[in-house]
Amino acid sequence: MFRENKWLFLVSELLILVSLWFSRSLYLQLLRPLKMLTEGAEALKDKDFSVRLIKTGQTEMDALIKVYNQMLDQLRHERTMQEQQHFFLEKLIYTSPPASSSSIMTAKCNKPIPRRKTC
Repeated sequence: MFRENKWLFLVSELLILVSLWFSRSLYLQLLRPLKMLTEGAEALKDKDFSVRLIKTGQTEMDALIKVYNQMLDQLRHERTMQEQQHFFLEKLIYTSPPASSSSIMTAKCNKPIPRRKTC
């Protein structure tokens, strides 16, 4: 019986190998973008705004990656602006004259500030 169906057996083995290769290829196409997104999320968790994702060629994933990269750029811009404002305020406090009416005062007070009674 094996000799009669030898070609059928070889063709079926070949189809199994091709289907295994095709399955592996689909699996990797799904796994790589998800792994990339996971790594990007970990970078955001660590406050690392320098990690940008590369487009994969898949329409849905590329749309998601585009939104991720835009969000990353916005966060980086806002963080830069915040650092510049902090630097400016530190410089302003340092260069302002002490005890003048227009100076900026910083204080630590643990007691409530009494309010004036108005009539």
